[in-house]
Amino acid sequence: MALFSKRLVSNGGEEMDRITSMAVFVMAIETGSYVGAAEKLNISPQGVGKHVRSLEQWLGTRLLHKTTRQQSPTEAGARFYD
Repeated sequence: MALFSKRLVSNGGEEMDRITSMAVFVMAIETGSYVGAAEKLNISPQGVGKHVRSLEQWLGTRLLHKTTRQQSPTEAGARFYD
């Protein structure tokens, strides 16, 4: 139960649930984009980015290489996903 009560703080000061951020990250990997994840989760692509950034901040490492046209997991991101 304690795991569900843990919170992440995003760059904007909003609290984000760690489990939710993990689920958003998984969806971003599985769909291959923030837009795809956003559509599946019914949130904005910016919301996906906030969750991923919060998770990266909590873990202290980058999880995704992202450009305007593509994204791929970093080595740490691939390990975290597995």
